[in-house]
Amino acid sequence: METAITALIVIGVLILAVLGLSQSVMASQASMSNAFREMQDRALDRTRTNLTTDSAAVSQPGDLVQIALRNAGGARLYNFTQWDVLLQYTDVNNNTQLRWYAYNADWTSQIYQSLSPVTPESFEPGILNPGEIFVIQVNVSPAVKSNTNNLAIISTPNGVVTSAVFTH
Repeated sequence: METAITALIVIGVLILAVLGLSQSVMASQASMSNAFREMQDRALDRTRTNLTTDSAAVSQPGDLVQIALRNAGGARLYNFTQWDVLLQYTDVNNNTQLRWYAYNADWTSQIYQSLSPVTPESFEPGILNPGEIFVIQVNVSPAVKSNTNNLAIISTPNGVVTSAVFTH
């Protein structure tokens, strides 16, 4: 009789342990499934994002770089504070500059439906919709040297990168 009670206690403990492990496995599986779904969503967002360069130029004094990008993809783009703008250029002192520029502090943007004729965006202001043009203006110091080829690299929060060559 004593062994039967001990066996029942051991079997009860084993059943509780198996149930506890099963619940942990199910929770882990659900967590992995959610992470995989988020990864797929980010990958789909990247495949739907396509930025092309319309133009890149430097102002006459060389202290303002303007880059026009077209949203040639199917994704709506926003959250410009998380965009990265990097410039590699030769300055007036003949030094190579490679700098990251912060949104609003160093660069600003404007969205247009068309640049010829200039037509500001009217649908969903502040969001770069497919087909719209995103004009970035970067204040640089020291200024860009004349007759030099330079590079701008722009990265979106979802990891899509585009580049533009500009001359002064």
